[in-house]
Amino acid sequence: MEIDRSWRQAPRTGEKKMPDKASSEYRGEAAAAAFDRLLEAERAAEAAVELCRRRAADLLTEAREDQRTLGAEVERRLAAWRVRLAQQADAEVAALDREAARWAEPTELDAATRHRVALATARLASELIEGD
Repeated sequence: MEIDRSWRQAPRTGEKKMPDKASSEYRGEAAAAAFDRLLEAERAAEAAVELCRRRAADLLTEAREDQRTLGAEVERRLAAWRVRLAQQADAEVAALDREAARWAEPTELDAATRHRVALATARLASELIEGD
């Protein structure tokens, strides 16, 4: 069935008539335009993918640098902690050595203490000899 298009005006002199949408010329131009849009979209997509690749590589480089920096900082802090711990241990050992030396020194007993020690020794000797 043919559509009646008689209501259209005839083109004026010098005007270019638009090709009929059903004509092969129009279809070819439309296909070429669609293909051009497709190629442009493909180029834009490839550019976007390349931009993403570059950004991902930059992020990876930054992450690796952050990892190295963080690793160095952790090592520095651990080394400082080890030094402080060693210093504290040395101080504790020195304090214990001083205390042990103080306890190892002979002490002078006063007369009353010597008397109590002598009585206790005599009582112990008596118990051991007598057997109770």
